[in-house]
Amino acid sequence: MDGQIGSGGIAAASSDLGSGTRLGIRVTKVSDIASDPDALFVVTGKVLITLMVGEVTTVIATTTTLNLRVASTNESLCQNTTITNDILATMYILTGDIADDLNGTGLAQARVASVQDNPPSQLVVGLAGGSLTIEQNLNAAGTGAITWDLFYIPLEDDAKVEAAA
Repeated sequence: MDGQIGSGGIAAASSDLGSGTRLGIRVTKVSDIASDPDALFVVTGKVLITLMVGEVTTVIATTTTLNLRVASTNESLCQNTTITNDILATMYILTGDIADDLNGTGLAQARVASVQDNPPSQLVVGLAGGSLTIEQNLNAAGTGAITWDLFYIPLEDDAKVEAAA
């Protein structure tokens, strides 16, 4: 990457920003509600997550709560969020406040993701010189699928996010 971090903030090569978006680089992963936990993204180095949004692509059944966390150490990126019987196209947004449910106090609804109390904030995630995995943790495996889109900006050389295998 030919971007740099300087007194003017974070600059990144336009080719890394995907069609000129200021959200950064996009990575997509389809989660498997039948697997608990399910590895979503592997973060190498430190990155700034600018947006993470999920959309139900197969109706959720039997699972009642979902949490996003760091796999090996269980640091939560959000609180347990009720997803019982969420319908096709229900959307979730990571608020950036680890004390919030997905969508904050706003309700998850089809085709619209919003945060009611405050605009979403960004999260710095990663491990200098190492890697970690962001996983979806469920109260119990069930049926359904969520497509997750994570947008990020690298904060150090060679930092990146990839969809987990």
